[in-house]
Amino acid sequence: MLAITPVHRFRPVLNRYSKAMNTAMNTAMETTTRRVRTAIAGRMQARRARRSLEREIAAYRTPAERLELDLILGRHTEEEIAEIDAILRNT
Repeated sequence: MLAITPVHRFRPVLNRYSKAMNTAMNTAMETTTRRVRTAIAGRMQARRARRSLEREIAAYRTPAERLELDLILGRHTEEEIAEIDAILRNT
């Protein structure tokens, strides 16, 4: 005849497994939350930097100032001035 093991004998093993799973899930959730917060903070910082750059470029108003800006940008590569070009095209 097959012996049946009472369930209460497995409870300590199940409790350890359950605690380990909860710890793993909490750690994964904290890591995900941290990544999301970091990504959001990075995007916010990038937006602030872009707005600051837009304000700085907007300060070049007169034709002489625009010419000066054009000469400054002419000393750099297309890759280096791509963001500034995009801002100038939108203004």
